[in-house]
Amino acid sequence: MKQITVELPEGDVPAFVAWLTTRGYGFSKPFDGVPEGHQAIVEQRLQHARPEDYQPWDAAFERLKARRAR
Repeated sequence: MKQITVELPEGDVPAFVAWLTTRGYGFSKPFDGVPEGHQAIVEQRLQHARPEDYQPWDAAFERLKARRAR
């Protein structure tokens, strides 16, 4: 059996899963969103973040593009 990974817009996931199940495809494990361990890490980072840690998306995106171009 083959495995695939599919990227979908958030709102289309339930309809896509329902469509696959009607055709007899199964899932090895349900997707329940972000794992609790990862969610706890993000919440901890947000609690300890300083105002200067935040930056506008445009500036962050430009930094990422510059890094990728190297």
